[in-house]
Amino acid sequence: MLGILILQQLHDCTDAKTVEAVAFNLAWQYALDLTPQTPIYICERTLRNYRHVVREHRLASLLFQQLTDSLLRTFAVDTTLQRIDSTTVQSAVRTLTRLGIVVETVSKFLRELARREPVLYTGVPPEVIQLYVERDGEACFALTKAGESSRRLPEAVAVLGGLVQQFANTTAATLANYHLLRRVLSEQCEVTRDALGTPTIQIKAAAEIACESLQHPADPDSSYNAHRGQGYAVQIMETCAEDDQAAGATPQAPSQPDLITHVAIHKMTYHDSQTLAPALADVRSRQLCPVRVLGDSH
Repeated sequence: MLGILILQQLHDCTDAKTVEAVAFNLAWQYALDLTPQTPIYICERTLRNYRHVVREHRLASLLFQQLTDSLLRTFAVDTTLQRIDSTTVQSAVRTLTRLGIVVETVSKFLRELARREPVLYTGVPPEVIQLYVERDGEACFALTKAGESSRRLPEAVAVLGGLVQQFANTTAATLANYHLLRRVLSEQCEVTRDALGTPTIQIKAAAEIACESLQHPADPDSSYNAHRGQGYAVQIMETCAEDDQAAGATPQAPSQPDLITHVAIHKMTYHDSQTLAPALADVRSRQLCPVRVLGDSH
């Protein structure tokens, strides 16, 4: 199953195409050491279940390290010289405005509330359900024009703050999307209370919103960088040689392959200057530490 998941990512296949390839693609069956004469079938749910296992137990990094270390030994790759640089992985969700972030977060919470706590869901005002769940008619936030966002944002924030307060002391407060509600409220607004404890919500200026704030409730770990956009920063270190001649390459004996030895995923706000020491610690723990590292000025 791990081999199938690797091939799926390598060939960028959907679950349906992966199931088909396992059953009918002789190259996949050969790579997986499966017997072509034996009927082979897996269902899409099995793929999803094993992906969950890989994420839950953080097997991806372990698998990467074991495969990399094995390849380095097999090809006798020289690790004394390595290079490191960063790249960006864009988040696979659409970019939202501040209004969109509030609306989508409220919508996801209400849908989860309806599934997990149907009794509490009945306490949500009908007009809120129409706006954020059913999204029917001209009241739908999706029809909001760009010029109307500044007027709509306070309305949406008021609804979000009301839901946070309404379900604070209920079982709904344990839901994942309730925590996103509270996060958006704290990131987008200042909440003050008077002597009686009545909250007042003040929307922060756009310049006060941190780049690590929630960008989309469907991808709460992504962050923002003005130069790179929305997503994740990835540090990659690999073996290298000065040139083919220095690597001892000849037409009969080509140079050694360059193999990636370290991968680390960070927030977009994580500066490159903070990444070298953890990268060296990682490869040193696996006896792959270089003598010299090439990198940019940061």
